[in-house]
Amino acid sequence: LADEVFSHVFSMEAIYYAPDLDKALAEAFRVLKPGGRIDLVVDFYAENEPTAGWADTVGTPMLYLSEADWREHLAKAGFEGAKTNRVIDSRGTGAEADFEASPSFPDWATWCAYREAGSLWIHGKKPA
Repeated sequence: LADEVFSHVFSMEAIYYAPDLDKALAEAFRVLKPGGRIDLVVDFYAENEPTAGWADTVGTPMLYLSEADWREHLAKAGFEGAKTNRVIDSRGTGAEADFEASPSFPDWATWCAYREAGSLWIHGKKPA
């Protein structure tokens, strides 16, 4: 892709699979126009403790970073105003009677903790 062609870069539940996060973010920075935005959304992050075992469950390497780590990587790539926010699903946890255990969520308490932590929205801006 050419330099500075996009006004927005978005990733939903994918960036933590990047084998080289700094290189991936550098590419995002390169293809963004000055003033462009990057928005990344992940559920797999250190403050969302119920997700800690996901890489083992999936059987593939995944980046398990803290909110501070994500902000640091965006800043290192050149993005300014790197922020993180939690996005909590307004539907809540649902009814316990409807809960079905899985390898990622073996019990109701784990499911509730996961839902209460929410998704992590990571965002920054390329300087104008």
